[in-house]
Amino acid sequence: MTSIIKLTALSGVQEESALCYLLQVDEFRFLLDCGWDESFSMDIIDSLKRYVHQVDAVLLSHPDHLHLGALPYAVGKLGLNCTIYATIPVYKMGQMFMYDLYQSRHNTEDFTLFTLDDVDSAFDKIQQLKYSQIVNLKGKGHGLSITPLPAGHMIGGTIWKIVKDGEEEIIYGVDFNHKREIHLNGCSLENISRPSLLITDSFNASYVQPRRKQRDEQLLTNVMETLRGDGNVLIAVDTAGRVLELAQLLDQIWRTKDAGLGVYSLALLNNVSYNVVEFSKSQVSLSQSSPFEMLSVWSTIISDSNLQWCENVLKHLRSELNLMLMHLLTQIWRIDASVVSLRARVTYIDYEGRSDGDSIKKIINQMKPRQLIIVHGPPEASQDLAESCKAFSGKDIKVYTPKLQETVDATSETHIYQVRLKDSLVSSLQFCKAKDTELAWIDGVLDMRVEKVDTGVVPEMGDAKEETEDGEPAVDVTPDLTTEPSAAANQQAMKTLFGEDDREISEESDVIPTLEPLPAHEVPGHQSVFINEPRLSDFKQVLLREGIQAEFVGGVLVCNNLVAVRRTEAGRICLEGCHCDDYYRIRELLYQQYAVV
Repeated sequence: MTSIIKLTALSGVQEESALCYLLQVDEFRFLLDCGWDESFSMDIIDSLKRYVHQVDAVLLSHPDHLHLGALPYAVGKLGLNCTIYATIPVYKMGQMFMYDLYQSRHNTEDFTLFTLDDVDSAFDKIQQLKYSQIVNLKGKGHGLSITPLPAGHMIGGTIWKIVKDGEEEIIYGVDFNHKREIHLNGCSLENISRPSLLITDSFNASYVQPRRKQRDEQLLTNVMETLRGDGNVLIAVDTAGRVLELAQLLDQIWRTKDAGLGVYSLALLNNVSYNVVEFSKSQVSLSQSSPFEMLSVWSTIISDSNLQWCENVLKHLRSELNLMLMHLLTQIWRIDASVVSLRARVTYIDYEGRSDGDSIKKIINQMKPRQLIIVHGPPEASQDLAESCKAFSGKDIKVYTPKLQETVDATSETHIYQVRLKDSLVSSLQFCKAKDTELAWIDGVLDMRVEKVDTGVVPEMGDAKEETEDGEPAVDVTPDLTTEPSAAANQQAMKTLFGEDDREISEESDVIPTLEPLPAHEVPGHQSVFINEPRLSDFKQVLLREGIQAEFVGGVLVCNNLVAVRRTEAGRICLEGCHCDDYYRIRELLYQQYAVV
């Protein structure tokens, strides 16, 4: 069954900002990640605010603030109220990231955007999953299943597989790493082939990655030269993600006797360092004899301004570090009343743990998605990845590079549309069950007097209530549909219904026509439609259970030697025999195998 699939980019397209996307699969809406940037831009919140009450479920891919940083604000201030899905490590390490983020800002400023209670409330909504655990959604999500798969990059990192009715397969995979590392295996993409839609990022699409051996040697050389030169090394890392790879690497180096580094101390410095190490031991088997002196003393967020970062570090040091650490770090910085002067060599070494450009392109080529949406990356990298995918897949792939707030319609079937239903129409329908689906025949008329509302059932006049941000019902009711529509509204409705691909993205782009019931005297009759045609072998078992003798003779099912059931050349089931009680009884049993609409 073909589904309506749309993706709206709320943040994280054509740039390297926080990731947040609204994915619509028929009437169900997923929020793919809920990130916030380090400057806490309210533009992201304003975008999220427009859609937050439409969200039915949140899928989190990684535990850092770029993937889930806005969750506490969304839950505590915007009223996000749905199930949030994440792996166990993303749940735990995500808490560490957010506790540390709050405490770091709270220590240096009057931080009021969210509280630790907001963090706890948001994480209380998370349903923790294991890799490859299939979750079948209910209610509006009936027929949908979600499965988390390993993404590499960070502990618990997830590629989400979303499947509708066993047919439509959507893959959301960002920041993945196909290479095995010290503390993590690579991503799990080898079993995914020909998904309906792949949503991935172009963050590293133009990046050529150095060899791992070269990278490790560069780090070791810098560390050893600095320490043996009577200096100190400060490695700026995140709270509970990539720090684990470095922790394992340094642990190996420190335990190597030939390196001679055992005389130097290592300290992991952030507000939750002890908790991070203890939890990571149970997840990735960190060494029990770790050389780390776990000091939960300070942390800071690395911003684009090195001077601001240094000032924050020093502010923490003045108030919280003991004399030993102060002595260690003041050898790196000299401070006067107004200027922070950095006396150090600054080197960037790539330990981000993401697949590079060539690998990303090879993986996509191997997966062969029917449609590809490229997010999270600079414009030139997104364009490079798009052109490469078109080059190796040609007409077999549709590639989209959406802009901010743009909605991509990735519905594969062109003749599938959405309409809203009036309550009076829905209540009049007579549903028949066909396997896991219920079907009904509808006689209605399209009302093109549209308004901008969410997809779904439209309440009758005067029944609709909206809620304010505080949860109180507003005075407003459904606008008067008797008002004559504008020409622009009618035109937009026709475009929406009949799928003009060149329509512009605008405030009116999600208007949906209304289907209203026909007056009873105008309803035409229709021929019965038989759905869910059975196999003759299955029907034979039904007859036997009812005490009717049934045997196949030359491909025809002969029942009680009186009635024959066979399949015609056109594929229809035909019932033949004299009119008797057995004939009508067998016919009734046959009808019961169908959903008759």
